[in-house]
Amino acid sequence: GSGGGEIRHEGGSDDTMSERQRQANRINDNVSPLLVGKMHGECLSRISARTMLTKTWKPCFWVFDSRDVLLVFRERQHYREYCMNPFLDDDTRSYLQKKRIELAANYRCTPVTRKPYGHGENVQMLYHFTIEEIRDYGAVPILKFADRELQVLEDIRKGIHTVVYEARVRRQSQQPSF
Repeated sequence: GSGGGEIRHEGGSDDTMSERQRQANRINDNVSPLLVGKMHGECLSRISARTMLTKTWKPCFWVFDSRDVLLVFRERQHYREYCMNPFLDDDTRSYLQKKRIELAANYRCTPVTRKPYGHGENVQMLYHFTIEEIRDYGAVPILKFADRELQVLEDIRKGIHTVVYEARVRRQSQQPSF
């Protein structure tokens, strides 16, 4: 890429998105019936064990497809295909969907922190946080999100926190009181 603060990911292409592209996506969202009333956005992610291990950030498109289901796709077009193409077989549909998280009371988000990523001229400060599943043996990282803009991450983190909080309230109300 060109100097500045760009991050390189596998495949060698830049994953920074121009402000013009972000605006175009927001305009397209205004007319896309698929996304009406659904919290969604684009950022960087580490989803697979491989990207977590190699610490590689990949671009992604995320959407709360229902109240408590967070879907993550490689790109916005994959979500459109996933929803609109009736001819997809289960394997292809599964391939398009990079991650499906059914949020519940045993999930949590780490605080958003900021850290430099990249090497040499390509060093860039990114905000990031991790979604963890709390199991009986400890917290397990499920997914990491990052972006140059703090607000992008605060929006998705707030959406996750709302769902997890409501699940915890439901769980508490179902506990027998003695």
